[in-house]
Formats: sequence, structure tokens, C-alpha cells
Amino acid sequence: MRHTTALTLLACLILWALPAPSRSDSQDPAARAAQAVRIAPYLERAEAGDASAQLALGFLYRSSPRIGRDDAAAFKWFRLAAEQGNAEAQARLGDAYYFGEGVTASDAQAFAWYTRAAAQGHQLAMANLAWMHDQGLSTPQNTDRAIALYQAAHGQAPLWAQLRLSLLILDGDFTAAEKSSALEQLTFASDLGDAQAQHDLAQLYYRGDHVAQDHAKARALYFKAATQDHRRSQNNLGWMHEIGAGGPVDYRAAEKWYRRAAEQGHALAQHNLAQIYVIKSRMWMQIARQNGYILDRSIRTSRIGPMRSADSRAITEMAEKCIAAAYLDC
Repeated sequence: MRHTTALTLLACLILWALPAPSRSDSQDPAARAAQAVRIAPYLERAEAGDASAQLALGFLYRSSPRIGRDDAAAFKWFRLAAEQGNAEAQARLGDAYYFGEGVTASDAQAFAWYTRAAAQGHQLAMANLAWMHDQGLSTPQNTDRAIALYQAAHGQAPLWAQLRLSLLILDGDFTAAEKSSALEQLTFASDLGDAQAQHDLAQLYYRGDHVAQDHAKARALYFKAATQDHRRSQNNLGWMHEIGAGGPVDYRAAEKWYRRAAEQGHALAQHNLAQIYVIKSRMWMQIARQNGYILDRSIRTSRIGPMRSADSRAITEMAEKCIAAAYLDC
């Protein structure tokens, strides 16, 4: 998961919250003139080597709707401030390398700059560095090191980092009290509507890990996250509809959720959607038989390809509903 850090300066946080205009806005002569006026208070000091002014310019170019976003310029000023030891700039430079914003993406460079910022106690950089240790990005995977960094950043860590720490505690060698607290935090975030927490909690209920297995509850939680366009939840919800976990088999619902995840680029959902189309082909073949078509199984089966096991009764119900609806929305 690619993540972002929050801004620590209030003024910059306000700027970040505002929508950024398109790059074409900054090409307008009037816009360029306005840009020059707004960066003037910082530019002279930044060029003279003032790290705080360089940092401010980085934020302005990165997120200000008034001057237009320019990732390359933001990278330049963040780098100058970072090289002077400014921890916030080092963390932002790590983000730039991680996401490839204004520079070619490089996990190794991101790791290096997050490390420098974390060494100065920058808690958001600690969370990002923890993720890299957690996932083995530009460093050997080290869960213990990741946990230590997540815990060190916990006071100011973004929610995704707190949730990831909760999962690692649940799966790690921790006390029952610590695991109970982690589960409570995950549940609390889910109740507040966080899609990632809902997905993670759904997985626990689906597998019966640390909670009593409850497929119906897992399906309900996946649904909550799926309606927020959480693509892994959409795929998993489609799977539960396909196999009937937590409710009846419903291939049309499975198709709906697989498609929503597939359209977001989720590869497994794209594969699962293809399988649903094979199942639907069986439905149309059944309808054809009901309408008197004599099926050449060897030819037709080879044309539509292999299919994983499917519920024949559910396919029959699909066919009946399709006929009843005069073949609309089948």
C-alpha cells in the first residue's frame, strides 16, 4: 500500500486540504504573476539557504491551489532543506521518492530519507519506515523491527499504521491483554467507518482468527468497505456471494462486486470475473436447451473453456429469472 504522511505545519496543512488545480492553470500569465507574488516572501530566504523557507516552498509547490502544483519544484526545495538536516523535509523527500513525485521512484532512496528523518524522532517517517520493514521494501522483511517502529510512531502515526500494528500484534507473540486491545482498536475504527479496518476485521471473522468465525458478519463488514470502493473487499464480497459463505449463492451479486474491483485494476477480481462469465455461459446454454436447442457438448464446452465448480441449482435459478425478465439485465 502506498501511503502519505500528514503535514505538521498548520499553514501547510490548510493548503494541503484545498483541491489542487490542473497544471494548465499555472501556465496562464495571470496565474504565473500571482505565483511570483506568493512565493516572493520565501524565495529570497530559500535561495539564501534558509531551510524553513525551502520547506515552505516545497509545501507550496506540492499542495497550494493558489500557485499550481509542481512536483519537480517541490522536490527541489524539499531536497535542499532535507540536505540541511530538516526532518520534515527529509520525510517529504522520502514520500517523493516512494511515490515517484517529481523524481524517478526509488524505494532505496525513500528508505534512506525516511531513516534519516526517523533518527530525528519524526514519527510519521517512523511509520513509513515501519511499513518498508514490514513489507521488505529495499530491506529484508523484519516484522520485529516494523513493530518497534510502529510502536515508536504510535502517538502520531496515521490510522493505517495503527491498524497494521493491531494486526501484527494479533498475529504475534503478545499477551492476551495486548491482543484484546488490538482487536478493540480494529473494531473501533471499523465502527467509525474506516474501510481498511472493516476489511481487516471481516477477514478475521471469515477465518475465525481471534474471534468466533462468523461468515454473515464477515459478509456485512466486506459490504461496508466495498461500498466505499475498497477493491479487496469488493473482490472478497464477490467471492462470498459466489461460494455462498454467510448467505445464499448469488452469481449476479458476485459479478457486480467482481466487476467493481476489476475496474479498479484488481487482478484477482479480473480473474474471478472471467470465471463468472463462464458460469453465465452455462446459464445461457441451459436457456438454449429449454428453448429446444440440441447442444453439441464437446464443441460448446471447448469453446467456453474450463470452469471451476458451480452450483447447478443456482445456475437454474439464474436461467429462470432471466427468462422471467424477458432476457433483460441477464
